[in-house]
Amino acid sequence: ENITAVLTGTVICVNYEIGNTYTLVLQHNNFLSVYRYLLKPLKQVGDIVSAGESIAIMGEDNLWFELWQDGKSINPEQVIAF
Repeated sequence: ENITAVLTGTVICVNYEIGNTYTLVLQHNNFLSVYRYLLKPLKQVGDIVSAGESIAIMGEDNLWFELWQDGKSINPEQVIAF
């Protein structure tokens, strides 16, 4: 299953994690979106992505999604209409 960017932004981090998964982080103005437990990233650091664009393939586990603003984790439903 493809994972898509929730907002337009720039890829600032793609890390390989223990357990054969990846984490990908996007910068969107004053927000960061974090996507964990990915099987395969489709983007590289520095890539600019649009909202709704595929950024990764989901792994066997569930997707772990976080949204951060000003260094604090926030409820994504306060910002994004799912």
